[in-house]
Amino acid sequence: MYWQLEKYLVDEFIKIIRRIFKNQTTWVNTGKDAIQFSSGAVALVFEQFFEENEKYPIITVYSAGGVYANDSLSDYVSTLSGKYYSQVMGVRALAYETISNIDTLAVQLPDSLAAKQDQISGIYLDFVWNGRGIGGDDIKYNLYSNYTTSPNLVASGSIAGNLLHKISRTYSLFDPIITLSGSDYWITFNSTEKSVYAIMLDNTKETLYKKNSGSPVSGSIVGGLMYPPLHKIGGRFESSITIRVMCKNNTALARNLGEIIITRLLLLKTAQYDRSSQIEQSLSTFADGDIISEWESKGIAIKSVKTGILEMRRRGINDIIFTLPISIDLLTHWSVDYPGEFLKNFNIDVTPFGVIDISFFT
Repeated sequence: MYWQLEKYLVDEFIKIIRRIFKNQTTWVNTGKDAIQFSSGAVALVFEQFFEENEKYPIITVYSAGGVYANDSLSDYVSTLSGKYYSQVMGVRALAYETISNIDTLAVQLPDSLAAKQDQISGIYLDFVWNGRGIGGDDIKYNLYSNYTTSPNLVASGSIAGNLLHKISRTYSLFDPIITLSGSDYWITFNSTEKSVYAIMLDNTKETLYKKNSGSPVSGSIVGGLMYPPLHKIGGRFESSITIRVMCKNNTALARNLGEIIITRLLLLKTAQYDRSSQIEQSLSTFADGDIISEWESKGIAIKSVKTGILEMRRRGINDIIFTLPISIDLLTHWSVDYPGEFLKNFNIDVTPFGVIDISFFT
């Protein structure tokens, strides 16, 4: 089961706001002013309410509760077939290697799959017949564990070949479904002398592949491994996070901190924030399609952001504490996955509402 609910939301907002102010101390509002935090004056971020002896400025984060909403009347979400539910191994055809009866391509599987003891039900890959030989023969594959030390054959089978002169994607199912346990999984591909194929490769991946007995190089097939079909049950959690920005004797600082937080939280809908660059500069990477936005990667959808009235209260004789409340309405979810086999032994009686007399039409 998987859930991202109230505790998760509070933790993630605290971490993100801390990152914003830890990675950057100078903020420029173009044509307006520059906001500078001196060393040691960067805002503190906490989940709990502040104490009287805390330093200022301070930012508190807490949940304002929420509603557990249904995705459907029965919380049914969808049925994910193996064809559309997969572990992608490579996406861009930047290179290729040919296979035949004497040329074998070996590709490493991601270690994360074996670590999670995932089940895989098949494989898909992009390839093209290079015109040599008669063509049309199947591509043979073998899946091994402990491949680089003492290879142990786990599964074998074939992928349907073709005579196409353009790159095509073909799917092949394992029978039976394979549960990965152990490590060092590799899958090999070869064909017959009458059908030489070029397997598309994405050499930007951190996994390894090698041709015959050559040295391994970075990359993977353009394709992936398919998971078994499953039924997903789940629902939505519609919640609000309240952020309170508190400053001592300074209304401008409270508003500046609040506006920095708000604009950066909104920018995180289309960018990521790391130590290497300001969030504004990260947008160019997003435009190239190379990253997923911060909120999307965390499974959080921001619905709206609102600010309240600047509040004030006295602290002692000389100090006034100004508080700017910020409310973020958002959406997360919970879910549980049931394997497709879970439902296959259920008997369902179907009773029709009416019977058509087909003799009427003859």
